[in-house]
Amino acid sequence: MARLSRLVVPGEVHLVRQSAIAGQQPFADDVDCERFLDTLRRAAAERGVSVQAYALLPDAWLMLGTPASADALGKMMQALSRWFVTEFNRRHGRQGALWRSRFTAAPLSASHVIDAVLYVELAPQRSGLASALDYRWSSAPHHVTGARDPLLVGHRTLWGLGNTPFEREAAHGRMLDQGLAHSSAQTIEQTLLKGWAWASPAELESWAASGRRVVPLPRGRPRLVQK
Repeated sequence: MARLSRLVVPGEVHLVRQSAIAGQQPFADDVDCERFLDTLRRAAAERGVSVQAYALLPDAWLMLGTPASADALGKMMQALSRWFVTEFNRRHGRQGALWRSRFTAAPLSASHVIDAVLYVELAPQRSGLASALDYRWSSAPHHVTGARDPLLVGHRTLWGLGNTPFEREAAHGRMLDQGLAHSSAQTIEQTLLKGWAWASPAELESWAASGRRVVPLPRGRPRLVQK
């Protein structure tokens, strides 16, 4: 069965996840994390993707990004993989692939952006690495402490958290403290992380105009229609 093409909707936020092959930990030390983020910033800027949130785990990374065109996300990931993996292999004296299969990416509507940001920034906490507010290698410090991250570009839903930077940072911190609703986390894991869109019926219908399915088919065999 042919694999579906990746669904990319220009101008909408997408959740991206990429995992390393078994036994590899691309983000196990600070130097690799810094070099990856530098490379991501360059690749995103040159290929037309704005980054709203990210988190680096030892063996995977998550990102929310908005592509300016249908091919921008794929081109960014190609450049990122080529530039970072080449340097990573040279630094660690290894050869060959670093990432497992292809990355997953799926669009979500603006109404779900805050939940998706929380999902990404809580990933280190879910993995037992550190609390979201204490973890260095994510966008949480930028959103909560005022530490400026040149990689990140704001989104209107995050700007709506308060009238001033201080209000927005305080509100963001409270949301991370409270955590993400279990139902929202389940939806993200059952849709976005599997390459399906998360949006209203009207938005899904609009996005489906590209000709690519935006939701999975029902399980089981199709029902027979009685004549």
